[in-house]
Amino acid sequence: MRTRRLSLLAALVAAMAALTVSTIPQGARAANVTVSTGDNFFSPSSITVHVGDTITWTNDGALPHTTTAADAWDSDILMPGEQFSYTFTTAGTFNYLCAVHPTLMTGAVVVEQASAGPTPALGAGQPTAANPSAGQDLPSAGTGPGLLTEGSNGQWAILAGIVVLAVLGSAAVALALRRMP
Repeated sequence: MRTRRLSLLAALVAAMAALTVSTIPQGARAANVTVSTGDNFFSPSSITVHVGDTITWTNDGALPHTTTAADAWDSDILMPGEQFSYTFTTAGTFNYLCAVHPTLMTGAVVVEQASAGPTPALGAGQPTAANPSAGQDLPSAGTGPGLLTEGSNGQWAILAGIVVLAVLGSAAVALALRRMP
């Protein structure tokens, strides 16, 4: 009886791990990348993403700034703490600047064709501004270095999820073994 319970528990943990991995299609994850807008700089100032990826610019400075690319997007004025996001639907190089500080703050986004990315939703590529005082929340990789970085497509996040699942499964097996007669 003890062996049968242990086998069932192990099969359940393995099935959960397989389900977790199989529900994440390879190459179909769009990345969310954060660019810091500081006083007189964008960090990083140059970044490479894929079609379907979203960049969120966060004004981490003390002054108002914009992120503006001719014929692509314009965030309008971002006050300190405010964010602006843009989803890229076409490949190419997009040079941008801060309209308030055009000679001091410039950047570039290189958008590469996604190998097997998701089909953009209707209206994708239209800018949306996030104003925390208006209660809008945007999904973001946070400010500064994180798991979703340039070109990673969330691979580290997936690996971390699998490791956590394995640890929890092992703990469940150990607990079950201790409770069995």
